[in-house]
Amino acid sequence: MSDLISRKSLLNKINAYVVGSQDKEFICKLIKEMPSAENRGENKSKGHWICYPNNYPYIWKCDKCESLFKIDFNFCPRCGADMRGKAE
Repeated sequence: MSDLISRKSLLNKINAYVVGSQDKEFICKLIKEMPSAENRGENKSKGHWICYPNNYPYIWKCDKCESLFKIDFNFCPRCGADMRGKAE
């Protein structure tokens, strides 16, 4: 079961407690761009991650929007493509 949390509350906590971190801006941007639970897989497109194993840590690329991430999510944070199972 997935936990549903408030994006606004999470951003408020990060802004209140994280001071002086170079990653703070990146983390907040990533949270803002994540598709909501209601919109994930909205376009019903299936996708898959392309892994670049020669890099460490691994880099994952969405085959739909070509965005790069350090984590292979169930849904692409950028375009919302469903990455579970096989691509159509």
